[in-house]
Amino acid sequence: MVQFHQSYSYEDFIQGYRPNGVGFRRKDGIFYNFCQQAKEQPEKKYIFIIDEINRANLSKVFGEVMMLMEHDKRGENWSVPLTYSENDEERFYVPENVYIIGLMNTADRSLAVVDYALRRRFSFIDIEPGFDTPQFPEFFTE
Repeated sequence: MVQFHQSYSYEDFIQGYRPNGVGFRRKDGIFYNFCQQAKEQPEKKYIFIIDEINRANLSKVFGEVMMLMEHDKRGENWSVPLTYSENDEERFYVPENVYIIGLMNTADRSLAVVDYALRRRFSFIDIEPGFDTPQFPEFFTE
């Protein structure tokens, strides 16, 4: 699970260069590592949760991986070189056993609108607060 924010970047999520004492080294991001782990166990479902998905600049965070999130573009046949790949043989793909859940608070009007390119890659489910449920007042009386 990861929480996006305005400063979250491709380098955090997929791959990028980070200071290394006297220079820089390439470092794999959290989603890259998650996908590598999922590749090792293709029979197991891997669920990646992104909280506050609409707080980051999504085109910049996902980069070329935006296309690879589509269900019909999963697997090794759709592998692509990443922005920081050192050669064409070094390729990345999103395994078929990876599922992405993005959470967002639509009541926060200060957030950027999620662009259509990303919206069409997700199913949207509205979840309303449970103020009218019997459990809500019970929670506060204990």
